[in-house]
Amino acid sequence: MATILNTTQQYNAADVVTHTNLNQIVGGTTFVAGDGGATDNTSLEVDTTSGSLQIKNQGVTFANELQEIQTNKILGRTTALAGVVEEVELNTDDAMASSSATSLATDGSIKAYVDSQTGIKQTVLSEATTEVQTYSKVSLSETTPPLITAGKDTGLLCTMTPISTSNTIRASLKARFRNQSAGTAIVITLFEDDLAVGISSIVQPPTGFGPHTHTWYFNAADTTEHNYTVRFGTSNASYYSTMDTTPSFGGLTKSTLFIEEIAG
Repeated sequence: MATILNTTQQYNAADVVTHTNLNQIVGGTTFVAGDGGATDNTSLEVDTTSGSLQIKNQGVTFANELQEIQTNKILGRTTALAGVVEEVELNTDDAMASSSATSLATDGSIKAYVDSQTGIKQTVLSEATTEVQTYSKVSLSETTPPLITAGKDTGLLCTMTPISTSNTIRASLKARFRNQSAGTAIVITLFEDDLAVGISSIVQPPTGFGPHTHTWYFNAADTTEHNYTVRFGTSNASYYSTMDTTPSFGGLTKSTLFIEEIAG
């Protein structure tokens, strides 16, 4: 049997027990320190200065003292005012149908819930104030989508990582295009990386020109990061086409590409 107490008073066989020597025994008693003494010397130890019991440094760990907790629970307290630690519900319901004022949701469930909601999920805007001209031809008689090498880049670039391929991507281009020659077509193509996902064409009128708005709808190829760009060309390489930003009005005349991801 382990000895857990030290005492400075000992009784012999013929000694008489008195209140004085009993007080001496109690007053001089201390805990035995170290392994095999009053504590396990792992989680609890004897303070060598005061002689009192104390929790050892890093003596209480989850492994040796908090070994059991229910699934989807964390330690905290939801009851009003200070008090004992409680198990708090960890809500993993992606639909949040079982939401409660006293439970916590996981980041995975929060993301799943937000992603499931309808409406605009994210947007990206690109603006250009530089005029761009090209003689590059994009034929109107093509039966396949233009390649990324067709036409000339407008300088508009939107980078987006779609949340879901089930969502709709809406791309809106607002720019002023013109050609040297009336009756010549200008072909405008939207690309997702190297893939054409939208195309429009306009014909130069005999007189005048104004800004044009082009809108395309499609689904993203996947949920990795994509670059959305716009290129344009002329149907007749003898006449150049221009994405016009004049007069500049101090930089207020802009060509814009606006990308939206829409759920639902």
